[in-house]
Amino acid sequence: MNERLKRAKGYARRATGIRCLPGTILLFAGLMLTGGAEAACRINLIGGIFFDPQEVLIDAGYITVLPSTPIGGLIKQISGGIHGKAFVAQCDLWGGKEISVFENPDRRVAVPGLANVYTTDVPGIGVRVMRSVSGGSPFFYPHSQSHSVKPGWLGIDGGSFIIDLVRTAEQIGTGRVAPTGTFTRFYYDGNSTSNPALTSKFSSNGNVVVKPTCEVDAGSRNIPVAFDNVPANRFNGPRTRGDNRDFSIKLLCQGGARETRVKIRIDATPDDSGYQGVLKLDNVQNRASGVGIEMVRRSGTSEVPFSLGDPLVVGFTQPTASTLELPLRARYIQTREGAVGPGVANGKATFTLQYD
Repeated sequence: MNERLKRAKGYARRATGIRCLPGTILLFAGLMLTGGAEAACRINLIGGIFFDPQEVLIDAGYITVLPSTPIGGLIKQISGGIHGKAFVAQCDLWGGKEISVFENPDRRVAVPGLANVYTTDVPGIGVRVMRSVSGGSPFFYPHSQSHSVKPGWLGIDGGSFIIDLVRTAEQIGTGRVAPTGTFTRFYYDGNSTSNPALTSKFSSNGNVVVKPTCEVDAGSRNIPVAFDNVPANRFNGPRTRGDNRDFSIKLLCQGGARETRVKIRIDATPDDSGYQGVLKLDNVQNRASGVGIEMVRRSGTSEVPFSLGDPLVVGFTQPTASTLELPLRARYIQTREGAVGPGVANGKATFTLQYD
């Protein structure tokens, strides 16, 4: 009887031991989960000593924003090449992440209503940063992507680094889009931002200065001024004139935080007479002789002579979008003594916008 009890007690102890095994297995599983939480990819050891991050230089030049560019519209696109490189980073048994960030994240705030667009240091101008990957899908900055290679190597795919400057408001400010220097960093979660694999940098002449600007109205880009046929005997001496032909150069100007003076400079080949504001006729066969084309500025009911090549102040930009106009007048004028010789009497002038 006692022997049986001893055997029964021994069995109970063994059974108790068996019931403890699931607890041991759960504890081991818990250790596995703890190890997985430390997953990371890192620039490899050799690379950690000798690795030199690839840098994409951004040279945006000077930017002008056309008033016709809508909110959300592209102002300018700047791109640079990315060279592919294998075995840049090694991931451990649990994988890891690649991460891309702006250098100054507190200054890059998402713009409501515009996908992947972030603020710049210039009001009304946003930035959208994208990497186009050869043979893969593009992605936008900032981003974080997990990798399931366990363990394994990661490389940098070749492709393009693309920056879109986007209009985000009616009123456009002035200044630098971003400071000279590093703009973005691409790194792995086992490293820090101070040990990146890829960076982008604004060059010294790529610190973009954006000025309020105007564009020529579609109807003013090429202005034909028809004089029709004019009898040669209409002119009876130097400075006698034909009929007036009035026209205007119209400008569409964007709003700006700073008032800017807008000028138009009119250039043409001056007539040999030296008369102010008189164009020389085009050198063609059967050209008329003894006349030129005079241009003056209209001001109400008055005329204001001007010299070719001198800037004419048209007006100032406003805080909101506005229209400016330069009213002009053209006509034939006799430029020398004697009779005017009949023939073809065409001429042309070009105009250029200037800002102060």
